[in-house]
Amino acid sequence: MHKRNRVRVLAVVVAMLALLSNGGGTAAATANAASDMLAHLPPSDAVLYVNVNRLIEDVAPRLFAEDAATLASLNRELDNIKKETGFDPRLIDAIAVGMSFNADAPKNSKAVAVVRGRFDAAEVLANANARLKPKDKLKTQVYNNRTMYVGATPNQNIAVAPLDASAFVSGDPQTVREAIDCNGSAAGCAENSLKTLAASNKDAFLGYAGNNRAVAPLGAMLLGINSDWSKLALSVQEFNGSISAPGNAADLFLSMRTESSEQAYKIAGVFDFMKAINESPAEMGASRPGLIPLADGFGELLLLFKGLNVTAQGNEAQFRLEMPFARILKVMRPRSNHPATLPPAPKPPPPPAPRRSPAR
Repeated sequence: MHKRNRVRVLAVVVAMLALLSNGGGTAAATANAASDMLAHLPPSDAVLYVNVNRLIEDVAPRLFAEDAATLASLNRELDNIKKETGFDPRLIDAIAVGMSFNADAPKNSKAVAVVRGRFDAAEVLANANARLKPKDKLKTQVYNNRTMYVGATPNQNIAVAPLDASAFVSGDPQTVREAIDCNGSAAGCAENSLKTLAASNKDAFLGYAGNNRAVAPLGAMLLGINSDWSKLALSVQEFNGSISAPGNAADLFLSMRTESSEQAYKIAGVFDFMKAINESPAEMGASRPGLIPLADGFGELLLLFKGLNVTAQGNEAQFRLEMPFARILKVMRPRSNHPATLPPAPKPPPPPAPRRSPAR
């Protein structure tokens, strides 16, 4: 990937976060920042928390400490976003996203996002709407003492509204109203185990959790509706994970709770097999000869997962991976258009049995 394109991808991610929502908070996140943000969400099938301020101000500078040119380019792109949109993405502190899925009508699935930052939420929304072209401007209406900006046509199925002085919510009109209602009531938004799970790693800059209703569409999208892997994925009743960045590495964690211990053991076995072929690229090339040529450097991409730790205990499978920044940068750097040829091997190794955690 060309360096400028690589930087643009990073900047676009930040821009998407800025467009999703708007909110308030302080630069120094408290230990309960994730819990506080997720508490704003109405009941959801999947929740996500991102500490954007930490990602931009702490993780990115450490990740690109040895690549000053890329870091400078990223900062220029953030400046361009501010210049073009009038909004500085560096002012975002955190974002919480909630998703609800309808198995009978997948197109009716909904998402809502709450963003908190160092700005006046009402002012930001008013300025953003004012900058839109006349045909794209959102209509204003008052709901529960808040000014909502709502799409003027069926194609604009979106609404945004302030939640408080430094936070706003974005999503479809119905979900935004639900968020306003639960945030405005004395009881607050409904608590559930997903919010607790997504905020369980206090050191993470990203946390997430979901239930079985979230697994079904994700499994179908990533693995195919009728694949054996997709069917195995449907046995997952609840999942959660996080990403933190201690030192010079990213620490990834994922936990899946299934209906039975046998299903957890099978899922752990799949990941353990992936670990084996990732750490034995020669065998991988022989067993899946069409896999490596899909993209330049695909072998290096898979090496990101070198050192994956897999365990299974009862009906829960857990996966943890420490991903050094140097390995991430190696994948991101431009490569030759001719992928390296891997030596053949007679056959792939059998999948090793996953390690079981000692009984509690």
